[in-house]
Amino acid sequence: MNSEENRREEIKKEDSKNLAAFIIVLIIAGIAGGLIGAMMMIGKDRVRIWLDTVANDTLMFCTVSGGLFIVASVVLSIIIASNYVAAKKLWEDKEHLDDNWDKIEKKISRVLVVSAATYVILYALYGCTAYNLAGNINESFQTASGMPGIYAYVLAAVTVQMFVCIFFNLSFQKKAVNLEKLLNPEKKGSVYDFRFAKKWYESLDEAERLKVGIASYRAYSIVNRTCLVMMIVTILLGMIVKITVLPVFIIATLWLIQILSFGLESLKNSTPTAAK
Repeated sequence: MNSEENRREEIKKEDSKNLAAFIIVLIIAGIAGGLIGAMMMIGKDRVRIWLDTVANDTLMFCTVSGGLFIVASVVLSIIIASNYVAAKKLWEDKEHLDDNWDKIEKKISRVLVVSAATYVILYALYGCTAYNLAGNINESFQTASGMPGIYAYVLAAVTVQMFVCIFFNLSFQKKAVNLEKLLNPEKKGSVYDFRFAKKWYESLDEAERLKVGIASYRAYSIVNRTCLVMMIVTILLGMIVKITVLPVFIIATLWLIQILSFGLESLKNSTPTAAK
């Protein structure tokens, strides 16, 4: 038996070994899906009432979203600022700098991760606050005194807070990146540069690039699973209430973009460069 036949046998055994577990998982997933669908059918009236409330009473929904925006922006800003201040204090303690090195790196990473997540969270809450804007503004001004209702004030406060948070986040991202560049002088790039991510990646060493690759693959796997779950939930929800097909297309678009961008980039990097 040659090496190719041996390899074929190994592949066959590996497939056979995992086939049983794969079938069991499919059966369990099918049962779980059936139970979830049954539960959704039982609770469809409550789901429909909640969706109708959001659709018909947008003024209350958007006002509450605005309140959540203000709270979230304050809490996230405190987390970002406190981590940066702690990192800077550790950096200024030159006597124990070697001992504090890893702590500084972790706190800088927290600043960058939380600030990036802050944009997503605040954009989502701002979108909820500004939902049905024209209708909410008209309803808000329809009071006996002719004065604007609470929604108008909440919207104004959230809009101002949105711009403040954008500049606040950008400022602390810049501070964190600059502190990282003091720690590691080989790092290149400015947060004001539209090609910052590319320049920063190019300045990483091989070990750091490997870490980025591992993190990217794990993120890719997590997002794949998340999109699958969201797609299943959206399809099941659409079977019992009218949510339109827009959520399905949005999830499918994001999912497809991720798969194609990852696949095409992998293909591009695996293709040997022609010799000049």
